[in-house]
Amino acid sequence: MSEPDAPAPAETPIAAPAGSSIGGAVGTAVAMLVLGFGILIVAPSAVRTPDASLRFALTQALKMVFGFALTHLVLVRLRKLAPERLGLRFDVALLGRLGVGSALGAGLVVASFCIAWGAGAFVVAGAPVETSPSGTAAALLAVGSLCGALFEELVFRVGLTGVLALALPPGLAIAAPAGIFGLVHALNPGATTVGVANTMLAGLLLGFLFYDPKAARTPSLGMATGFHFAWNFVLGTALGVPVSGHLPIRSYLVSEPTDVTWSGGSYGLEGSIGVSAVLVIAVVLAARRARLPAPPVTAAAQ
Repeated sequence: MSEPDAPAPAETPIAAPAGSSIGGAVGTAVAMLVLGFGILIVAPSAVRTPDASLRFALTQALKMVFGFALTHLVLVRLRKLAPERLGLRFDVALLGRLGVGSALGAGLVVASFCIAWGAGAFVVAGAPVETSPSGTAAALLAVGSLCGALFEELVFRVGLTGVLALALPPGLAIAAPAGIFGLVHALNPGATTVGVANTMLAGLLLGFLFYDPKAARTPSLGMATGFHFAWNFVLGTALGVPVSGHLPIRSYLVSEPTDVTWSGGSYGLEGSIGVSAVLVIAVVLAARRARLPAPPVTAAAQ
């Protein structure tokens, strides 16, 4: 008979980096949010091209580049924070997690759409040839969706959750940005109470995916970015449904809403009560699966 395994040693709290007081972390997160909004305003005005798909791809790529520059300048150069503690770790494994997150996002959005469609929320038809995406347009829309998702994850997950987790309990570091994520989308066209609540749930889910169990208690952008990208791309380009109130540029299907409760109306499927149920289940499962870091020991507690 083999000897019983020794109990695993209790995990000790992680000491916060120098300067990572609660006030410092909150101030840095607020700065990242404000500067991120600045990028949202500036980037679209810098791209001028009549092709909508190309304009979308270039605008989102520019936002992503600005986002990387912002996180490097503010968090790494000025605040002297370790990139791996914030989820800024790029390796081969990241690509695999990006793929897994993409599959999960595509699966959940298709499941949510089928629930709404089954409830009679949409009349679905194939898009006319002149409005369906060509191969080039589809590639541009995919690149733009990926760049846009990565930009938002850099701001909300790295700049907010990653920074706040250095000084606050991880649950609060996930929940606070999720609430802000939802409130920001309240400014979008057609936003509803259900839509904003669902977007907050999506923020919680992305926060837990940020702490992918494969990442050994340090955050990783792979799962969250992949999920965010696939959700937006499949919802808009494949299914022809508005993405958080924004109409798709081109799509393979045309999905006309016939019931606001299940379709989400002009805000899109994210305003549907069917999505509420799907996201609640996904958040619970992701929370149970995530490997959150131990609460940090701030300077005040030491």
